[in-house]
Amino acid sequence: MYPFRIRNLFPALALTLAVLIHCGAPASAATPTANAELTIDTTLSKVVWHARKVVGDQHRGTVAVKSGSVSLGPDGKPTAAQITIDMRSIENEDVTNERWNAKLVKHLKSDDFFAVSKHPVATLVVTEIREGAKESGYTHTLDGNLTIRGETRPTSFPAKIVLGDGAATATGRLTVDRTEFGVRYGSGKFFQNLGNRVIADNFTLEFEIHAGGDASRAAATSRGRVRRMQRSKASATAQ
Repeated sequence: MYPFRIRNLFPALALTLAVLIHCGAPASAATPTANAELTIDTTLSKVVWHARKVVGDQHRGTVAVKSGSVSLGPDGKPTAAQITIDMRSIENEDVTNERWNAKLVKHLKSDDFFAVSKHPVATLVVTEIREGAKESGYTHTLDGNLTIRGETRPTSFPAKIVLGDGAATATGRLTVDRTEFGVRYGSGKFFQNLGNRVIADNFTLEFEIHAGGDASRAAATSRGRVRRMQRSKASATAQ
């Protein structure tokens, strides 16, 4: 009986071996495809702005990513990117009074600042992505052109880029001198005797960009779920 059982094991072992050879070992995290164009996920990507007066008030808010893409080279590493920002989506997050919040946002969208009715989008075109950065915590330096209010200026800034799971994620911080784009309202460079009403010329954009891949979507969804649970718990405690 034993020889019979052994003989019947051979086909099963052969079939198992064939399946293993065909499927291979468990795959490691997939990297983005070489020479690919990854579409930016506008639901996960975000841009946070920070602005302040020279003395006193500081404000922060968000602006939505409308569209964009990331280009990969032959080695699967990012070589360029293009991001379109929807300036009509400007929001403020720190002013709690609804009336004053709406007033501030309306002013930012007006001709005093970003003239949103005439220039509804801003664009960032990254033409070169270099490994290494002067600032700690970042992995790359991005060079390109930023367009706001129809004015285009060169820009260079650090970013942390992570590749994996068929996706590319970039986080970083971009400092912008608004006066270079024709936004002169409250600027000490162009107006005198403003006192404590002087608004700093520089504002910053903190960004988190997700392109391609389902894993980045799942990770961000998970983070969002945790945040919602934390807010819900905090609200319940407050009650």
